[in-house]
Amino acid sequence: MKTLILKQSGASSSLFRKRGFALIVTLSLMILLTVIAVGLLSLSSISLRSSSVSNAQMIARANAKMAMIIAIGELQKQAGPDQRVTAEASILAKNSTTIAQPRWIGAWDSAGANTETAPTSGPKWLVSGSATTPAPDPAKPSSDLFVISKNPVDNTTVGVPRQTITTKNSAGATATTGRYAYWVSDEGVKARVNVAAPTNPNPGSLPIAERIARSVVSQSTALNKAGNEWTNVTAEQMPHLISMNSTSLVTGGAANNIPKRYQHDLTADGYGLPVDVSAGGFKKDISTIFDDPTLGSKYLGANFTTSGSVGKMPFIVTDPTKFYLMDPYTAKGLGPNWGILYNYNDLRRLTNYTLLSNSPPFQSNVRIRNWAPYDKSSTKYGPDTYTDTQHQNSQIGPVLSILRVGYRLSATPTTGGYQLRLHVKPIIGLWNPYNVKLAANNYTIIWATSSYLKLKISEPSGSIREPKLWLREIALNTGNAGSGAIPQNYSSMDIKNVPFEPGEFRSFTVGSSVVLGNTNELLPKLNGREAFFSNLTWKGGGTNTPPSGKKPTDPMVVPANSQVSISEMYFDDLQTPDTKKRWPAIKDEDTTSYFIIRTSAGDLCRFSDMWIRSNGTTPIPEKFVGLFPTKTVEALASNVTDPDASWEIGLRTSEESGRTLRNFVDSNPRAVVMNPRW
Repeated sequence: MKTLILKQSGASSSLFRKRGFALIVTLSLMILLTVIAVGLLSLSSISLRSSSVSNAQMIARANAKMAMIIAIGELQKQAGPDQRVTAEASILAKNSTTIAQPRWIGAWDSAGANTETAPTSGPKWLVSGSATTPAPDPAKPSSDLFVISKNPVDNTTVGVPRQTITTKNSAGATATTGRYAYWVSDEGVKARVNVAAPTNPNPGSLPIAERIARSVVSQSTALNKAGNEWTNVTAEQMPHLISMNSTSLVTGGAANNIPKRYQHDLTADGYGLPVDVSAGGFKKDISTIFDDPTLGSKYLGANFTTSGSVGKMPFIVTDPTKFYLMDPYTAKGLGPNWGILYNYNDLRRLTNYTLLSNSPPFQSNVRIRNWAPYDKSSTKYGPDTYTDTQHQNSQIGPVLSILRVGYRLSATPTTGGYQLRLHVKPIIGLWNPYNVKLAANNYTIIWATSSYLKLKISEPSGSIREPKLWLREIALNTGNAGSGAIPQNYSSMDIKNVPFEPGEFRSFTVGSSVVLGNTNELLPKLNGREAFFSNLTWKGGGTNTPPSGKKPTDPMVVPANSQVSISEMYFDDLQTPDTKKRWPAIKDEDTTSYFIIRTSAGDLCRFSDMWIRSNGTTPIPEKFVGLFPTKTVEALASNVTDPDASWEIGLRTSEESGRTLRNFVDSNPRAVVMNPRW
């Protein structure tokens, strides 16, 4: 029998060591499961919170979408009909009244309204809460507003009322589920930033009419007035701006806050429709109405006539309410009307643009002050009666644009001292407002002035003399003695063979020194010593005191080293009471302040009343008192060209109170009205 002997080795010890592995694995799996469980719990919690936020965001988006739908609905309801007018609340501000929310947009019902009547009802404000009672009022401040827009530069805001959203549960209880607010902005009142004026590298190659049209198009440089951000924006970049947000690409970056800063002023999306807000529907295109006689009675309230030449075809009025454009004058058969527009438009049929004088010619006395064509249809002066309510006397010619006059004293050495001399230098600007060339023509300018001067002469002996001078009695024209013993005078100036290019402006002044009252030639220049002049005398009807042994008609000669100044001066002598004392019987029509542009064919324009007598206590043009330097006669004898006093006269406008004439209607670029006031 064999005996089995067991021998211990390293393998048996290894076997015993592997018996603890299962426990370790089990513990590891339990830890892993614990981590997974904790992670799943955390993920579940995060998911729950995310779901809550998403639900809130979904509700907020739904509320915002609802607010937008309500805003669009209100916009369509209040501003959708043709007979609506929208505007910002800022137009309601009057005098010192302030509007708390000037950027709110209101919609007015304009049905039945016209230029003479206001809309029949108040505005509906296009903001949240507009349907509530009481309706929101932009004029009243409120602290319970939601700030929907803020300007980052001046911190001005647009606030609108909050609106609460409520729901009811199954038990009928009310619960608040959210809020909303909206504000409608009006793109129609903003300037487009992505519209640039057309450019051409060679403007001279463009047709004349297009060059003139482009001259009135807003240029991109106008944006520089809004702020420095636009300095480097070019005309080539502007058409490529697709939104206000894209402006940061050309204005220096988003830091400029362009969209918010200019959100009330600029836009890239302004559009509109030519809607008739009074009668409804689209506006009628009447650009060709004058070419179709059948349309006159339907739209203009008048029938065309077949007689008459170019620009001289009167309408036969069938419906004054359509033909006359301003209700107050319709009953009188006066006022702006389609006949004026037609006759002016008809001048385009002319083929020879030389000069077209007024026909029928002017019939009124140019010194009559109270002639107003829309107050009187027929005004009789002597044997002539003038009636031209449709402006059939239109002319083509240059238009007076600038009228300036300067006055200067000088002295000339003579026996016994220095002869004082007054210089009058006119500067006249004429403009061709048409897109056609006016051929070379001769013009005569008749200009009458009646200024008043009071001098102060201090002689070396200590004598002080203060002579008074009236231009109306200096260098009196023959046969122009005025009414009774009241003198009147004028100066005549010739412009010889001068053409005017389309849109051209030319300034003229006298070309030589001649005695005041004589004819002088006007040359296209500004500078020079040349002027009308008059050697002064001691005239004054007893109001002046000549030196001993001198008569009033003697030359005004003063001793050497005398000092001379103008102590007082009026552009028109009827502004000073001294004139009434000098001529007690003087009347308004005795004024000599008038201006005429005349050609061989007749008068082109006639202006009178070239001043405003007073504005309260202030005479206009303003008088000069104590503003002149005192000079010695030796200094006056030197080469002095600067005027001692000057006035520039502009055409008066309808901005003045009590006006009966409208600028560019009566006093339009044709300047053909009988007697426009200045």
